[in-house]
Amino acid sequence: MAKISNSSQISSIYTDGACSGNPGAGGWGVVINFSDGTSKEFGGREAHTTNNQMELAGAIAGLKFWQQLDQTKPVQLFTDSKYVIDGITRWIQGWKKNSWKTSSKQPVKNQELWQALDRLNSDQVSWCWVQGHSGDPNNERCDEIARNQIKNISLNPTKPIDPSSPIEELITKLKFDANGLIPAIAQDSQDGAVLMMAWMNAESIALTIQTGEVHYWSRSRKELWHKGATSGHIQKVKHFYYDCDADVILIKIEQVGGIACHTGVRSCFFTEVKIHDLNS
Repeated sequence: MAKISNSSQISSIYTDGACSGNPGAGGWGVVINFSDGTSKEFGGREAHTTNNQMELAGAIAGLKFWQQLDQTKPVQLFTDSKYVIDGITRWIQGWKKNSWKTSSKQPVKNQELWQALDRLNSDQVSWCWVQGHSGDPNNERCDEIARNQIKNISLNPTKPIDPSSPIEELITKLKFDANGLIPAIAQDSQDGAVLMMAWMNAESIALTIQTGEVHYWSRSRKELWHKGATSGHIQKVKHFYYDCDADVILIKIEQVGGIACHTGVRSCFFTEVKIHDLNS
């Protein structure tokens, strides 16, 4: 993924949702395209949901990102969900007039998601339908991200930890903060470069040790985060350390693809503070 320019504007947003069973494990994916040719990808998942809920969740996530950039230029949002397109462009005004009831006086399904999407929507957003699985590269990529999110639920369940196991013994030695989290630094095992810092909880530590691939805890999404599950830039564990106070973790890794930062560069630590300039 290429580094995002601060001056670049979002040109298009693609979103998709998927579900294994309906209801069942679900995921959503988003591809953000910028005017300078760069892009950003991300996704999320739920253990028990529906396809329509994931379609809505993807659109909400895409618009939240767009809104955070305070962009003034219009943007196009593409989805293959007729449910989302018809709902946001045709049905929602009637729902709101009827106190979130359908024409048959029944409560609108997924009301909270629709209300969240409505709050994010504006005249600057053009809603565009794209045929699913028709070869559109952005739509196909969103679908891939969403399905990879489902795999992250179904293929990587946490194994029960024996209270007397070495993993549990390790976890009891570590000092977690009030939220049950501990900072973790990822370092290249070959040249020692510091690549990133994130947070882990007991479950992500156990998954990391059990799978040999680094799992973190996302504070913003409040969920486990298998690093590289969508981008392919997984982190293979080579060595696992904790410091003298047992309140910081250091993981020496093999960074698949050579990219650890979500901006598309190798390390998250690319902004240097010029100490001499600050003291001059």
